[in-house]
Amino acid sequence: MIYYLYRLENSLKFDKCGVTINWNIRFKDNKRTHGNQCVITELETMEGPNTPEFWQVVGDKEWELANQYGYPRGIHYRDTRIHSLLSNTPAACVKMSAAATGRVKSEETRRKLSIANKGRVPSKETRRKLSIALKGTTRKALRSLTFEIAEEIRAKYIPRKYTIQTLADEYGVAHRAIFQIIKNITYIKKGN
Repeated sequence: MIYYLYRLENSLKFDKCGVTINWNIRFKDNKRTHGNQCVITELETMEGPNTPEFWQVVGDKEWELANQYGYPRGIHYRDTRIHSLLSNTPAACVKMSAAATGRVKSEETRRKLSIANKGRVPSKETRRKLSIALKGTTRKALRSLTFEIAEEIRAKYIPRKYTIQTLADEYGVAHRAIFQIIKNITYIKKGN
């Protein structure tokens, strides 16, 4: 499979680096979403298997390019691919996510999306692959931190400056683990 790493600049929304396996579709979608004035440049291609391990490699390269150009990091490519596998319909997944978070304003649109996605269950093979890919990600990360490190993470966190993703990279744990620490969901003192 061929993975295309690209740079999008001069956007109406935000500049970014991205990855796709469907260059023509992504090109048109980016033009529609970010405006016709945006410039989309293919930076490089990577060829490899369609596996979560290689998605990790490709996503890491995407983040490396984002850092190089000073762009914010988006959701990791591996997480995006796994999320699309879970829904079995990537477009529906994105729309449902938007509806759930309130980015789709119309209640009628939310209702239609909800009805359209009922009954879509990933196949047994897809669920097996996902369970292998996701085995112990958040729990394992949480177990590797001590209470003292969690306190240190809370002290370092500064919104929009020292972000959750920065902390996750620094401590080598999942984004979700840092989020739970910052929001005092885990690693909290019991009693006084």
